[in-house]
Amino acid sequence: LNSDAMSILSIPVEILSAIFELSKTMANEDSLSLAYEGPKMVPEIIYSQICIGLRNVALTTPRLWTSIYIDAAVSSAERIPEYIRRSGVCLLDIRVDLAAEDAYAGKSGLDSMIDLIVDNSLRWRSVSAECTCERADRPIMTHICKSTARRLQHLSLDIEDVEQADPSAVNREIGFPHIFKDGAPKLKFVRLKGLAIQFFRPPFDAVVTLHLEQTSQVPLAYITFRNIITRSSVLAHLSIHGDIIDNISWSRFTDVIILPHLLSLRICGEGGNIYSGLLMGIKAPLLKSLTLKDVQEHDLDAMFDSTSSSQYNNLRQLVFTNFELSGSTYRRIFHTFREITSFSSVQSSIAESPLIDTLVKDTSQGQTNYSAFWPNLAVLAFSFGDDEVDEEMIQELRNVRASHGLPLPKIRLRVEPDEMQDATAMVRGDINTAIEIFFQDEAWPPNCDHIDSDDVLFSW
Repeated sequence: LNSDAMSILSIPVEILSAIFELSKTMANEDSLSLAYEGPKMVPEIIYSQICIGLRNVALTTPRLWTSIYIDAAVSSAERIPEYIRRSGVCLLDIRVDLAAEDAYAGKSGLDSMIDLIVDNSLRWRSVSAECTCERADRPIMTHICKSTARRLQHLSLDIEDVEQADPSAVNREIGFPHIFKDGAPKLKFVRLKGLAIQFFRPPFDAVVTLHLEQTSQVPLAYITFRNIITRSSVLAHLSIHGDIIDNISWSRFTDVIILPHLLSLRICGEGGNIYSGLLMGIKAPLLKSLTLKDVQEHDLDAMFDSTSSSQYNNLRQLVFTNFELSGSTYRRIFHTFREITSFSSVQSSIAESPLIDTLVKDTSQGQTNYSAFWPNLAVLAFSFGDDEVDEEMIQELRNVRASHGLPLPKIRLRVEPDEMQDATAMVRGDINTAIEIFFQDEAWPPNCDHIDSDDVLFSW
């Protein structure tokens, strides 16, 4: 051993174990900015190959071995039993990739690996599974989801197709779940993508964060959708991708869905009716954050025409993803969402967005703090564009706001990771405005205690 290794080994084992666990968490967090591609050289393997001393520490650190990954195209039959044994009694994070199942169809190892994790279902903390097709002659996802998993906290299912699916299951009463029928009292995070929405619904009773991501053309009945999102009395974060029900129905229903504890909402539709339909159809008095993706110019008109601004008195954060609006539509945004403190549109630079010019002109016309638009605005986020033009517009906006007693404390500019150093050098901040350069999308919902590497549909 060299002197560096010897000095490391002088650290108490308990502290080394804690360092190993922390580094694993940090490695998982770093993966958030990228689509999940499966483990490469993971920390637990690295530490166990450096030297015998660190290997012994790694092998006796159970939480280092709790992440179990099954890839249908790669045999892991020897590795998985070792991970389960080394993890002791710790809760397990399971990830199953069946996208390449056909490539593995001739081998028996996949079934034995699935059986092994099913045998340990009482220890599941999280399950993330992707399946191209749930085959009638080999229903692996069904086998996994029949398990008893009463300690399961996080579930993410992506199922593209289901052979011989039961049509009556699509709109089955929500009180009779398709999967985990023994109950899942700790299940607080659920993502259902593709046909998982229609055929693999778990108990929703304790869910705090719910993602419904429609990638199929099998709409739900409106009452089924309503019953899904109202099943949990503690739902705080709702993300909707796709129309979920058929697009025309969004403009027809008149009853209001009450979500008393909802704090954040994300919407990305294929047809335009879902935006106004959902915003008018949901009563969420505590809503603080709204994210919209792929909105077209007139998709929000129905909401503007019928909604009182008082409905959004608590809304503070507004995020636009992958679209821009005209100045006149931004004015309607200002009137409807009056209390915004944070606005983000990271597909547009400051020079490209009509919002900045509109905000400058309309603030200039305001006679008092109370007549200016977004008087409490504290954070703006855009992409990093032409640094000189951006800087001029930033300065103009700051000057106009400051002249009306409305300082703008922070402007955030998004860059690609390889542009981070150059952009930071080009930006000149001052004592009044913190210009922050960033490259990584913020996790949703904010302050999430679970690393959600499957959250890709709202990325820019």
